[in-house]
Amino acid sequence: ILNQLSAFVGEYLWVPLMFVMMHVNKIGSTEQFKTLYTKEFGQIIGLKKLSNLVKVRQYIRALVEQKQALQAKRQFIKLQALGGAVSLWRLFVDGHFVPYSGAAKLHKGYSTQRDLMMPGQTEFFAHDSTCNIVYFDIHEGKGDMVKSIQHVSHQLTPYNDDTPPLVVVDRELWGVDKFIELSAYRFVTWEKHCDKTALKQLPDSYFTTSLEFGKNTYLLFEENKAYTNTKGTTIELRRVIVRNTQTTETIAVVSNDTMETTQVIAESMLNRWGRSENSFKHMGRRTNMHYNPKWHIHQDSQEQSVYNPEHSKLKKQLKQKKDVLAKITKELGKKEPVLKKDGTPRKSPARDKKIAQKKQCEQDIEVLKQQLKDCPERVNLTDIGEPLYKSIDTEAKNWWNIAEMLFWNSRKKLSRLLFQYLPDNRDLLPVLDAITHAKGWVKSTNTMLIIRLEPLEVRRYRDAQIQLCRYLNSMNIKLPNGKLLNYDVGNNPNSVKK
Repeated sequence: ILNQLSAFVGEYLWVPLMFVMMHVNKIGSTEQFKTLYTKEFGQIIGLKKLSNLVKVRQYIRALVEQKQALQAKRQFIKLQALGGAVSLWRLFVDGHFVPYSGAAKLHKGYSTQRDLMMPGQTEFFAHDSTCNIVYFDIHEGKGDMVKSIQHVSHQLTPYNDDTPPLVVVDRELWGVDKFIELSAYRFVTWEKHCDKTALKQLPDSYFTTSLEFGKNTYLLFEENKAYTNTKGTTIELRRVIVRNTQTTETIAVVSNDTMETTQVIAESMLNRWGRSENSFKHMGRRTNMHYNPKWHIHQDSQEQSVYNPEHSKLKKQLKQKKDVLAKITKELGKKEPVLKKDGTPRKSPARDKKIAQKKQCEQDIEVLKQQLKDCPERVNLTDIGEPLYKSIDTEAKNWWNIAEMLFWNSRKKLSRLLFQYLPDNRDLLPVLDAITHAKGWVKSTNTMLIIRLEPLEVRRYRDAQIQLCRYLNSMNIKLPNGKLLNYDVGNNPNSVKK
């Protein structure tokens, strides 16, 4: 990875490595560099000493100006796929909103933390079945889930035997138009607006297969169902009914996939919370997902269409007219025509007035309907003279996310390595964090950078720490400056050897 990245950024390779170190050490911004041991921090990323904050910002700006982040991201994703570092057959895709608090006019998205619409960006992350980050994408405002799925599927298909990965998403994907757009790809999602009462009344005899997931047993029943939108467009999907045998809660899952079994489709959807929502929760606690090393807003957004205010005004007028018509019709129902003795209707000026009002109202409604039909639903801001939307440059954020992906997946791999020496899942991440945050000493020679860590107090943790360091040393890791990186465990810094 270092060799590949150096081909894109050259002398600025240490900047993305610095971002990785920031993630490792829970440093959420460059402003926190005042808390660092700049000499040790610099040596570990291949420098004699880390520059001061002003120069660090200058180097970040120089890296951003090279415009190599997207190419580096594609190459990194390719390296992970070809190197077998991540799984490709099934991905869990979800979005995370990054709010913006500046004065620029940006597209808005929904912030779940604040429960309101805010200007900002949406990051889509794709995790594999072991919670590794396989792919990420940055969109303006609320983002486009369909485009993100298309991008990740298109990029990973060549590395997966020309088969698109099975993408598992939440109800945000729901919609016949979206399903049709993804007809060339494979997806699984919840059925939205399903009748849970009707599903619960399905007899148990319909459920022919079962699934053990977690501590629960689920009964499964599959059928094909056609879904139609308001325009009459129809698409047929697989529909898997899932019933929890303990709570009898029954839900529906839909998919266009033709390769996987009923059990795999159901298990994929049941797995989404742990592989997607929980990953965001843990990443948010461990790293600063909202941070952007260099906010740069100078370009106009490519999407300048907004909801037409005139269209909205006409819809409001049409609704008001329909309400008036309903009121008049109700009043006419209370004023039935009175007949004379000879059977002819008796004159009623009040009723005749209401009938005239009803006819006029109906004519007004037809006129408004035609005006609404001729009025475009969306208009471009340039056509109505409104200030244009701006877009946040994603170059710096892409580098920050590349570093986050490298850190997160490396941490996952290290925890799996540590499992060989400490086979208790409850200890893995706490002990790994204790090892990576242990105090120690750094010694630099012409050919080697030696890091001696203070031993952990608990015996079994210390043994795992030593074995993990030995394993890393066996990999012959070299820093960008060509020095060999070597780890050691001990109390005396003066006895550090090559």
